Amino acid sequence: EFDEPTNLEEPLLLLESSDIQEDDNNDDLSKPKSLVTVSSLRARWIILAFSCATMTGSYYSYDTPAALHQQIKNYMPYDLNFEIHFNLLYSIYSIPNIILPIFGGKLSDKYGASFSLMSFCAIALIGQLIFAVGLYKQHWSCMFLGRAI
Repeated sequence: EFDEPTNLEEPLLLLESSDIQEDDNNDDLSKPKSLVTVSSLRARWIILAFSCATMTGSYYSYDTPAALHQQIKNYMPYDLNFEIHFNLLYSIYSIPNIILPIFGGKLSDKYGASFSLMSFCAIALIGQLIFAVGLYKQHWSCMFLGRAI
């Protein structure tokens, strides 16, 4: 159904049907009104900025314990198993990510990318808040729960 581009140096234009006008004098399609409207270009930059912020937040949430290792060690009550508990924070964070991409992909297909992105970000925020509360209350189990979410 799709033709391969003959000249790969020319830009490939993807047009919506609303961008194409039929000429009344002949059956040929005339040129598009505009290739990219200002509003769609602005929307693309906004989406790119939010996507970058989402990924930055995700990596920030993942790496927070490593950046605060010594502060967490000083803050938590003395425990001979501190390093084991601390390393479990990363293990528990990673274990759900083995299974969840399957369900995340199905949910994205069913509900759409924008809804899925907002939902997954909200869930990650809730998990990070639970982790922060667990750290404030000095409860490893609450911190583990927050990392699992």
